[in-house]
Amino acid sequence: MTARCSHLDQIRDVQPRTPKGCEECLKTHGTWVHLRLCLTCGHVGCCDQSPGKHATKHFHASKHPIMRSFERGEDWGWCYVDEIMFEPAPKVSETRVPAHPDPADPKHGEWLIDEGDDESFPASDPSSVTQPHGKPRKGR
Repeated sequence: MTARCSHLDQIRDVQPRTPKGCEECLKTHGTWVHLRLCLTCGHVGCCDQSPGKHATKHFHASKHPIMRSFERGEDWGWCYVDEIMFEPAPKVSETRVPAHPDPADPKHGEWLIDEGDDESFPASDPSSVTQPHGKPRKGR
């Protein structure tokens, strides 16, 4: 049985707040291994293999559940709460959902999620997950 993520409604059409790197590492002149993008607010944080582990720290502080890889050529995401990996990463329908929905809008809450081929995998599937927030790149 394939596990389902119950947090897809929290994905927004975000732009990276710091497209040049990890928000906290850039401020402290730190280093990172891989970058992750929060799909709720656009925070860019470093992976768990990086010294700061800022993507996971952002999840614990904000409770924003879903992130995606912010690495060129990678298309996968991770729900911290449900421990589910997505390949490809989930996306919001760009035609229906604004970056910051207006609760007064009568269409507020009508989310369209493009789940690709609906290939979400449970974290217990060893072929799909090793520690996704620090996941090694495919083919390396």
